[in-house]
Parts: sequence; structure tokens; C-alpha cells
Amino acid sequence: DDEARESEPQWRRNLDLLSGFKALHGHADVPLGYPENPWLATWVVMQRKLNRDHALAPHRHAALEAIGFLFPLVHTLWDARLQEYLAYDRKYTGVPIAERPPVATRLLGWARYQRSAKKSTRLRKDRERKLDEVGFRWEDDTARKRGRPPAPPAPAAASCAS
Repeated sequence: DDEARESEPQWRRNLDLLSGFKALHGHADVPLGYPENPWLATWVVMQRKLNRDHALAPHRHAALEAIGFLFPLVHTLWDARLQEYLAYDRKYTGVPIAERPPVATRLLGWARYQRSAKKSTRLRKDRERKLDEVGFRWEDDTARKRGRPPAPPAPAAASCAS
């Protein structure tokens, strides 16, 4: 039995780590490859598998639910990217783009695509609503952050005086 192999004190330590992750990121869905603690993502996957297989002890299930852990996790790649982007944005707001880690290019590209899709009305309304709810910045300020001057304002219409 998988669950029996993990002692209660070790399981509680992992639950505390997950609780800390949730306090920091606002959710308990640790992405695979989470750089601060790759094991925690594996542990989260294992808890979902145990739950799906009806092998998670009721007191452990209740403890996970108490911190807002979701059974089962039903989300898309889009939702995963949103969570990655939000975590990245919180961590690196104000840091020059040249000093950000390489993952930035992928996430910034994802954000640019969301902006473009909204502008061209290709962005699904539920996703637009979700982005609005989390305070997504619809203006792309990466040009300004890279030291480029902002685009000049559009010329005002000439008034016709008679």
C-alpha cells in the first residue's frame, strides 16, 4: 500500500509544505518541475492518485481539503500556464527582463498571445473573465521595461475654426 509507506510525520511535513505553497501562490496545484521543491509536485500527484484509487485515508483527505486542495484536479494546459504566469509575475515584477530566467520568454509569449486574442476577439469569454479576475495587465509593458520609449500618442484631430 503506497500510503502506508509514508509515515504520518513525513506526510504532515509534506502537508505543511503544500500549505506554505498555497499561502505563497494562492492555490495548491504545485506544477511539475516546481524549482523550489520538485518533490512536492510529485507528492501532490501521488495524493490525487491515492484519492482516485480510494486508498487515501479519510483523515488525510480531510486535511488536504481543509487547506483548499482540489480533488480531482480538472484543468487545462491554459489554466496551468495562467498559474505559472501569475507566480512568475509576482516573483519578477520590477526585475529587468534581461535579468529574468529563461522561462520568461515562454510565459511572456503566452501573455502576449492572450492580449492579441482578446484584441482580435478570439479569446474565450470565460478566459477573459478569469484573466480580469486575477488582475491580468492587458497593456503590454515589456517594450517600456526593455528601455524603449513608449509609442507616441496618436495625433489629435485638427479643429476646424471658421
